[in-house]
Amino acid sequence: MKLFKNISLGLTAYSEALGLIRRLRLWTFMAIPLGISLVVTLSVSTLAWQTKSVVSEYFKGFWPWTFGADFMANLGGILGSIGVLLMGFIMTKYLVLALSAPFMSAVAEKIRTHLRPELQP
Repeated sequence: MKLFKNISLGLTAYSEALGLIRRLRLWTFMAIPLGISLVVTLSVSTLAWQTKSVVSEYFKGFWPWTFGADFMANLGGILGSIGVLLMGFIMTKYLVLALSAPFMSAVAEKIRTHLRPELQP
C-alpha cells in the first residue's frame, strides 16, 4: 500500500513541477539540457558503433584457429559495444548534469523568486 502512495506522491510532484514550469515559461531553459542530452547520447551510441569493429578485430587476433574466427570477432564486437554503451549511459547522467548546470542557475533563480518573493535581490 505504501508503494502506491509513494507513486501517487511522485506523480503529483511531477504535475506540480510541470505546472510551475508552464506558469513561469521555463520551457526554453529545459530545451538546453534536452539538446545536451541528445548530443551526448548520440555521441555515446556512435562511439559504441565504431568501437565494435576495432574490438572485433582485437578479439579475432586471440583466436588461434581459423574455424570460429568470425564467430569470435562478432562476439567480441557485440560484447565491446555493450560495454561501451553501459559505461556511456552511466556517464551520460553526470555529463548532462555538469554541462547543463550553468544554464540551470537562471531556472533556479526564477523559481526561488516566484516561491519566496521576499528573497528578491
